[in-house]
Amino acid sequence: YMNNLNIFFIFLILLLIILSKKSKKENFENRISISIFSLFKNNEKYLPYYFKMMKLFEKKYDMYYYFYENDSTDNTKELIYDFMKNRKGNFVSESLKGKLNKEILNSSKGIKETRGIKMAYIRNLNKKSAGENNTDYSIVIDSEVYFKSNIIDKMIQCQKNTNIGMV
Repeated sequence: YMNNLNIFFIFLILLLIILSKKSKKENFENRISISIFSLFKNNEKYLPYYFKMMKLFEKKYDMYYYFYENDSTDNTKELIYDFMKNRKGNFVSESLKGKLNKEILNSSKGIKETRGIKMAYIRNLNKKSAGENNTDYSIVIDSEVYFKSNIIDKMIQCQKNTNIGMV
């Protein structure tokens, strides 16, 4: 009788272990996927906070990062490169010197409009680096802005509650 009881408990423990592992795997597979698009230039002083927040998001969401850096003179490029190791997404670093001056900055438009055109141009380069994006959500986050850890939760909730496409 004791051997049968021991076998039963061993079987029960093994079954619970198997179900626990399956449940964890299903929870990971059912997580919301999010693409983060960010631009960087000389953002070294902001990156510790920015990366801290991204790591917090990784605990809850399946994160993909699409980072575009240009012409930094501090350690921005190296810090992003280190962060992107073993993470999903793409990191592009290139010089835009001369390229933007010819295509965008040689215009008679005011400085505010010129900056807007330049930022749109760079964001489009970043978007192209992502290729086909099949995540549940895509979010553009400015790298030098401080935000709370619940920002993504609030954006998703707002979108779900109002049925809007952009927050």
